[in-house]
Amino acid sequence: MKALLILAALVVPGFASAQTARVKAGDHPGFTRLVVDLPDRADWQLGRTAGGYELRLAGGAVPYDLTQVFRVITRDRLASVWADPETGNLQIGVACACHAVPFAFRPDIIVIDLRDGPPEGDPPHERGLDGRPQPMLADRFVPPLRPRPAPDRPDLPVDGAVRPATIRPIPGQATPDNGAAAGSGMAPAPFPPGMVPQAQNSAPAVPFGLTREETSSPSVQGMRLELLQELGRAATAGVIDVDDPSFPANQPRSPMIGPDTEATAHIAIEGLPGIDAVPVNTEDPALTPDGGACLPDSELDIASWGDDRPFVVQMTEARNTLVGEFDRPDPAALARLVRLNLFFGFGAEARNVLASFGTDFPESPLWTAMAHILDDQAAPSGSPLEGQIDCSGYVALWATLAEPILKPGQSPDAKSVALAFSALPLHLRRHLGAPLAEKMLSIGDISTAQMIRDAIWRAPGAAGPAAEILTTRLDRERGNLKDAAEKLETLHKSGGPTAPLALLDLVDTQLALGQSVDETTIVELGARLHENQGTELEAPLVRAEMLALASAGDFETAFSRIPRADAADVQELWAILAAKGQDAALLTHAVLPQDSPVPPLDNALRKSIADRLLGLGFADEALRWLPDATDAPIAESLARAELRRGDARTALRGIAGLDGPEISRLRAEALEELGDQAAAARAFAQAGDPAAEAAALWRAQDWAASATMGSDAVRAALTQLSPDRPVLPPDANAPLAQGRALLEDSAKTRDAILSLLDATPAPEQPQP
Repeated sequence: MKALLILAALVVPGFASAQTARVKAGDHPGFTRLVVDLPDRADWQLGRTAGGYELRLAGGAVPYDLTQVFRVITRDRLASVWADPETGNLQIGVACACHAVPFAFRPDIIVIDLRDGPPEGDPPHERGLDGRPQPMLADRFVPPLRPRPAPDRPDLPVDGAVRPATIRPIPGQATPDNGAAAGSGMAPAPFPPGMVPQAQNSAPAVPFGLTREETSSPSVQGMRLELLQELGRAATAGVIDVDDPSFPANQPRSPMIGPDTEATAHIAIEGLPGIDAVPVNTEDPALTPDGGACLPDSELDIASWGDDRPFVVQMTEARNTLVGEFDRPDPAALARLVRLNLFFGFGAEARNVLASFGTDFPESPLWTAMAHILDDQAAPSGSPLEGQIDCSGYVALWATLAEPILKPGQSPDAKSVALAFSALPLHLRRHLGAPLAEKMLSIGDISTAQMIRDAIWRAPGAAGPAAEILTTRLDRERGNLKDAAEKLETLHKSGGPTAPLALLDLVDTQLALGQSVDETTIVELGARLHENQGTELEAPLVRAEMLALASAGDFETAFSRIPRADAADVQELWAILAAKGQDAALLTHAVLPQDSPVPPLDNALRKSIADRLLGLGFADEALRWLPDATDAPIAESLARAELRRGDARTALRGIAGLDGPEISRLRAEALEELGDQAAAARAFAQAGDPAAEAAALWRAQDWAASATMGSDAVRAALTQLSPDRPVLPPDANAPLAQGRALLEDSAKTRDAILSLLDATPAPEQPQP
């Protein structure tokens, strides 16, 4: 049965991995992390058992891939992991006096931290899945747990030993070609052409999880023989490569295996649709987009450079061992001191140690870059972190922090960034969380910014004001402006080092809500600006005060701040003026002297200012603001300005070839100005304005069309005055009746004409 499963896994690995929950683990100072990557989102529950914990999935059990759990960790905390064959629940054996801290990193990723010491309070996961209390975990040795035998399998041996079965490469018979290859130093082919490998009778070396009784059964032996034959044919055809297991792990693969090799052969299956497998002792190197190597996690594992002991204890210990015999610094102790300074967030001190002793470490450029980042500075040009932002692992976090701003197109591996940030010590999370989240928000990655915020808040103790401000910025990104404003008001009034940042964000939030900043806040902004001249807060405070003054309607004072403001901030000031400035303020600042250039604003904002000037009747001033026509909206505004100036022909040329209701209406107005009422009527029809079309037809003296589309008064008058209306013939026998009919018809005509005159507005009189 197991051999069939092995063969199925080789044939359809893509399908198997898609339905399997992968489990990995890593050791960190003070805790061991277990990560369960589910094939899909699922509700889950963690509970205590006698020897550890038990994970149950609400949607039913899934197969677990546990091959990577103990690849890089010891069994000091996590003793064993296995899936119960009856319930499917994941059993976690613990060998320390620890407690679990579970949380969902994503709906499909469960993280379980085994932390030293007892839990705080009585969390529900410290009870059994049935709700019963469990004794505290003790610091003791827990033997590896073994799953209970499935109903169709015999019991395991009493001693618990697993009798492995394996595949061994079968060297071909010696041939002259093989001998020549050996003598020349070249590695022979894994199997001679035409040879089919046979099963060996020697003891197996790599376990497939089979007991001794299972490996000796005829069915398993036959399956092993068939599998070896198929692998041999695949190797001969070049579909798979046989890998030398004696080659060091995590190195580029060795494609050949010699006939004298006694170790088990590993294979790499490639080139077939749906098959993606690699040797167990090799992995492809991680590369940057330009082909460079990504920095490994071992060089950036800052959490392992210190421990939970007090700062004074660790720093004293590091300094006491710094100088060795003959008063010469010990390079290993010096490197440890640099790392310890970085661990505690002392970037300047770490750089000072490197500069003072002058020791040249291969890691010095990387440590220097990290030191600058910890001091809220950009990494030096040419640092090892450049070009690493697309890599996965810890380097994704530090390469993202090394960038002053994330440029368009830069998209770091969000999963790696979040995981690496969660692995940082708590004090570094609180220090680096806000700037990192800001960078992720700048590229629209709200979910990763939320993960960063959660990694700070879920730790015990107060998250700190910086985390509070990060929460308000997330609220703003999600559109919860009112909630953000309330929280920022509280943070601002509470004082402290983050009060200026809270004040700046409060002004931005009030502006986003369309509110006017109150006078008290404006006065405080001016005071803080005076206090922070020459600091990094000066530019943000200049911007905040300028925009706050504009929101309150004091554009005169706001425009006086332009010489101290950045170009982007000046554009925001003009936007407020165009959107809500009083007409007097607009005319004061937008009607420019003849020798003054137009401010370098974007085209959309220049159009907004020009449209407001047009609405106030300043066509020539509006034309100065409008750029050359680059799209239909700007061309429309240019034509409208020309029409307002009385140049209808230039207006028509400006909108030639353009379509749309507003363009058609503007074209009709220009044609009316030129006296072509019939063409104007057609343009009004394209604009979807039947009333204007009927008026143009009337002015064009198209009585037939006007009698159909005109108003009730127009239709009545035209019907009464139509030459096609029948006339009463003379009747000599009834002259009085005929005269009476003529009088009645004349009265109807008079009434129709009077109604038409009443419905027609009087022409505007020219102004003197």
